[in-house]
Amino acid sequence: MNLLIVDDEFLLAERIAEELRYEGLELDVIFCAYSAQMAKEILSQNNVEILIADVEMPEESGIDLLEWMEKQGLTPVKILLTGHRKFEYAYEAMHYNCLKYLLKPMSMKEIKIVVQEAIDKRIREQVFDKWWKNLSEDEKSRLTEEEEQTDIVAQVKKIIRENIS
Repeated sequence: MNLLIVDDEFLLAERIAEELRYEGLELDVIFCAYSAQMAKEILSQNNVEILIADVEMPEESGIDLLEWMEKQGLTPVKILLTGHRKFEYAYEAMHYNCLKYLLKPMSMKEIKIVVQEAIDKRIREQVFDKWWKNLSEDEKSRLTEEEEQTDIVAQVKKIIRENIS
């Protein structure tokens, strides 16, 4: 798995990369970018499964980068870092389905735990994708229909609970 760290703080990005390289995590390549533009170039040329990005950077923010990635159809597991406790940033992180939103300063132990979570999430997604591709069209239709029926049952239960009195 490939990981990209994007932070305009050069030393922080390099420190995170160095620590993760020696952790024995299932990472093949760890890229570092020091701007959103540099990250876009790496993302355009490489398959990146996990992204760690700072929110506030000169020129383009980490949020701008997430928006660009969505338009490009790029779907790495996303982790955002910031030194600011702004609700808007947390809201945007949720909008772009970020796995975690970490406040600086954070410990290397915390980063390692979150990166392992991201690796585990990506592995589960890959296993599911492989399983889904191996299903026949009949099985896919049946599962989709079962899911829709489950949703309808859940909606009916919710309506009953809300109107029971």
